[in-house]
Amino acid sequence: MSFAGTPSRSPGGRPRGTSALGDAVRGVSSFAARLSGGAARRGAADLEAARDARATGARPAPARRSTRELEPSVSSDLDWGRVGAFGAGIAIGALIGASTALLYAPQSGRATRAVIRKRARYFTSSAGDAWDELGRELRGAARRSRRGVSRSVTRGRWKAADLLDA
Repeated sequence: MSFAGTPSRSPGGRPRGTSALGDAVRGVSSFAARLSGGAARRGAADLEAARDARATGARPAPARRSTRELEPSVSSDLDWGRVGAFGAGIAIGALIGASTALLYAPQSGRATRAVIRKRARYFTSSAGDAWDELGRELRGAARRSRRGVSRSVTRGRWKAADLLDA
């Protein structure tokens, strides 16, 4: 018993057994190969052609690939169920950590809120300072690049004048 599209012999030429587990595994891998466009497993015709070519000493013709096999498939590379479970685990862990930190805080709720307010003010002022610093750096880089372009244009004019004078 074998599923459609699976060879009745192993790649080494030995007959395949008829175990239910082996048939199930071959069926699943055949289904996965069809789902991925055949890239996961070679079909029975390709295996037969390769075996015949080995027997006669000829080189087998390269298998024709469909355009579906050549296109990268993002959805087949990622298991979105696992990605979602991982993200949910991170979110739940963050909530548990935050609630545990609030429950085991060494000061009262009023003092904890005051500390949080103080840190938020510090963060906003430091973020504003960092933003201003980034602006200064970008303006300086733009000024330097304008100077470099201006110098290059001037040197190009000098070279053109030298060529015209010669």
